[in-house]
Amino acid sequence: MGQPITTCILAESKLLPVVFDRSPSPERSFDAADLEPSRSSYLFPLACALASEDASNPVVPLITWTTLLFPFQQGFGYSYPILPISFGINPDFGDRSSELEEWARIVDRAHTQSIDIAAKRMVSAVAHRMDRSDALIDAVMVWENLLGTSNEVTFRVSAALAKLIERDPAKRRELRKRLSDIYGVRSRLIHGASVDSNKINSSCSEAIEFSVQALRASYNRGREWLSLSSNERSDEILLEWQ
Repeated sequence: MGQPITTCILAESKLLPVVFDRSPSPERSFDAADLEPSRSSYLFPLACALASEDASNPVVPLITWTTLLFPFQQGFGYSYPILPISFGINPDFGDRSSELEEWARIVDRAHTQSIDIAAKRMVSAVAHRMDRSDALIDAVMVWENLLGTSNEVTFRVSAALAKLIERDPAKRRELRKRLSDIYGVRSRLIHGASVDSNKINSSCSEAIEFSVQALRASYNRGREWLSLSSNERSDEILLEWQ
């Protein structure tokens, strides 16, 4: 019925307190926060995106069901999230398992809470949005979480992003212009202006591609870099990098 099938299982251990109560009427209680899904629910899909060969159309798995297995309890509840219907061919990750393993280790080692928004929006843009306008907005939010400031300036973010992902100084000016154009499309959508669907699609693909490249560069710089605020990262790129 157009719903994605389960092709792999992501399992992880969770430490939960077990209390042995010998009173005549034992009480059952637990902290609901212990049952919250961990960050692996979006960091593993993110690692898949970063390991994908095509950055403009990365492979991102969807969570088709979840359950928590308690040690002393029979019968388990399964949750099935509402997923976007997909009638396309399931993407093949091919022989990139070694790249996926490497990116999973890099993300696990370097991720910090300060870029949770970037990680979640990257996954959302690729896998959760049926409307390309929504996907474009999500993808540009990745840029802003990585390099935005309290007083958002398109030139500043696009210039820092161009410098982050393009090593050749001669190519940065043209790339900054492309990034600014994508920003302009996103801005017109947010403010209710009419935008050609072909322009939305092309801008969305490019925004996702640049988001993947920016996240690759950022995670490769390590936890210390990602622990900076977005404003500090932007300042370092614009004021200190050659």
